[in-house]
Parts: sequence; C-alpha cells; structure tokens
Amino acid sequence: MGSEMYLLKVKGNGADADFLQIRDANFSLVGNVRFAQQLQSLSQIIEDEKTALKIKSMAEKLPHGKLTKIEV
Repeated sequence: MGSEMYLLKVKGNGADADFLQIRDANFSLVGNVRFAQQLQSLSQIIEDEKTALKIKSMAEKLPHGKLTKIEV
C-alpha cells in the first residue's frame, strides 16, 4: 500500500450494517469491512497494527458518505 489512502463510511440498513470502505491512491477498493468488527477486519487487510488503529480512530469520527483522504 502507498502512503495515502481514502476512507468512506457507508450507511447500511440496521444497527450493525454500516461499512467502512478503504481505497488506495488509485481509488481501488482495498477492503470493505463491517463497521462493528472493523479492528479485526482491518488487521487482516493492513499488516501494520499502528496504521490499523489510526484508521479505526479516524473512522469513528467520519460522517457517512464523505470520502476522506488520510496519510499513513
């Protein structure tokens, strides 16, 4: 993965149906994880635990439907 990634929080139907899309610098989908289980899912996609924790903390603050660029 490169040094920049994009996060998109997608609202689904139901309590646990929210998802977090993770895209690389080319906007290719790297992962689509269920928001309720994101840390477990992130650790399977992103090998660096520090980066996974950074994404998790940022994702909690994101509004639904807004594409957000992050540097990792």
